[in-house]
Amino acid sequence: TWFNDEMKSGAFFLLGALMLAGGEWLFRRKRQTFAMGLLGGGISVLFGSVFYSYFLLHIIGLYTGLALSVLVSAISVLLSLRYQSKTICSLGLVGGYLPLFSYMFSFGLEGPAVYVAMIYLLLLNGIIVFISFGKRWPVVHYISFLFNTPSMLILLWLSPSEKIGMLYSIVTFALYLGITLAYPFKHRMKLTWWDFALLAMNTSISCLMLYVLFDVAGWNDAQGLL
Repeated sequence: TWFNDEMKSGAFFLLGALMLAGGEWLFRRKRQTFAMGLLGGGISVLFGSVFYSYFLLHIIGLYTGLALSVLVSAISVLLSLRYQSKTICSLGLVGGYLPLFSYMFSFGLEGPAVYVAMIYLLLLNGIIVFISFGKRWPVVHYISFLFNTPSMLILLWLSPSEKIGMLYSIVTFALYLGITLAYPFKHRMKLTWWDFALLAMNTSISCLMLYVLFDVAGWNDAQGLL
């Protein structure tokens, strides 16, 4: 009986921290491959710990969960830049999405929980925007986009408010616009075909979703503006 919900949450956070420490130790011993796996896995475990502590165990509040998500995001950014590794960033990113998918398929989302999940994903994508100013990692951009798109569609479908869904679509579009254009504009470099393809997919999906949301909300006159 001593292994209560608080102990479960603490054990998960401790596991994540130990994985990060082990990754640092292995990196200093020139075991880069194992180090990257542990570091990326540690970030994934920390994201999962925050997500489950809020949604499943209900032992932390909304603002605490968001603050911890921001902290884990910051750790992910620092580690990716410290080790110059898109592997760490990719593993941490995938790990950030897995708790959301597993929770949605197991328990579903409804009401205010949908909005919390939206904010969680925006914070997760904010990591990539920040990194994109200093690194050009197309594989990370595409992993993020491929995981985010189905998540966005599901959350828009579940959202009780069309207006909040519209705002979420616009902010997501702006984030991926920043992800694609940040490095080329900052360093005055030409866009690649990978950049153009991501821009095209981002624009097409975002506009299509807004058209649908406008139609559902009865804002037919605004479709011309879009």
